Amino acid sequence: PGGGEDSAADGEYDLGGAAAPAPQASDEGIPDKVGAEVHLTKKERSALKKLECGMCKAILTEMHIEVTKHSMTKRGYGSESQVWETTNAICLAMLQKYRLDLAGPKLLPKKEGEDDEEAMLNMGANAAEVMRSMLVLKMGCQRWVEDYGGDTSGYIFKVVKDGSNTAEGAAQDFCVRNVNLCGKGKKEKQQKIKEKERERLKTREAMLKKQDEKEAKEKEKDPFSSLPEDSKFGLQRMLEMARDDPLHYMEDDAKERIHQARADLRCDVCRAVLDDVHAQVAKRPKSMQREYDILPLAEGACEGGPDLSVPSYFGVEPPPLPPAWTDKVRPQLQKKTKRYGLKRYPKKAGKARREWRGPTAPG
Repeated sequence: PGGGEDSAADGEYDLGGAAAPAPQASDEGIPDKVGAEVHLTKKERSALKKLECGMCKAILTEMHIEVTKHSMTKRGYGSESQVWETTNAICLAMLQKYRLDLAGPKLLPKKEGEDDEEAMLNMGANAAEVMRSMLVLKMGCQRWVEDYGGDTSGYIFKVVKDGSNTAEGAAQDFCVRNVNLCGKGKKEKQQKIKEKERERLKTREAMLKKQDEKEAKEKEKDPFSSLPEDSKFGLQRMLEMARDDPLHYMEDDAKERIHQARADLRCDVCRAVLDDVHAQVAKRPKSMQREYDILPLAEGACEGGPDLSVPSYFGVEPPPLPPAWTDKVRPQLQKKTKRYGLKRYPKKAGKARREWRGPTAPG
């Protein structure tokens, strides 16, 4: 489908290709204003409302014909978007093949080869009336496409691709069953749809209100929400420094113990990491014990994942969790050697450690 809405207003427009050259305009030719929009009168709005069924069937019929004519569903990748573009351009085809009689109101197909000047002569209308009816028809078509265009393109693509229905049959099926614009009881069906939509909106509003109330209560519980901005900025800087340098706010004797433990625990930590990775690999089938299967386990052996049980404050995330193998052993200073080593948790302390890790993963 080619061409924009403002092209080929006087010439013949083919949805499958470019616009044909427009004939030379006569001295009394109709100005090219099909791209314009006008304020619809009450009579015109009423006419378009009455013609919803006819408009629906005409659009579906023309789309089916054009998509079938140009084999749009057989073009492979991107064929769905071509059908969608046809939906956007279908109103130009409606102007070429139909004319709107506002007196009826009626949507009448033009005779084969009939141009706008012949239509004026047949209707006994002047250029202004014909131009007005063209604009009303185009605006009515555009509004219809805005409301139902997405459903229309998908429906036409499937029907044409499957070859399951003719143009007239597809129009009848879609307009009666899918959008309830035709057939008996269409007003009642549309009213039920509107009521369901209203109920859905009410339910959504209630959910949003409940969510807003919950967020407001949580905000009230936040001890930092009432602080002035300069205090918040100071706390943010402190959190960032604690994140980037965990030893920054520690006492000197605590720093010395940590530095000593780092050196003393290297061998024990290496053994604990290898034992943990070995235990994980041993549980896997042999097909998943290759080197590239083990590498992710070894690389993540010192990572415990994010701590979801603590919220982030001022955009600073809490420190990550220690690895899972640290739930089995902990550092302990040996009295005789004055060196740190890894010892297994006592039964009670190990249980408390596992309970601590429980809520941290899901938050």
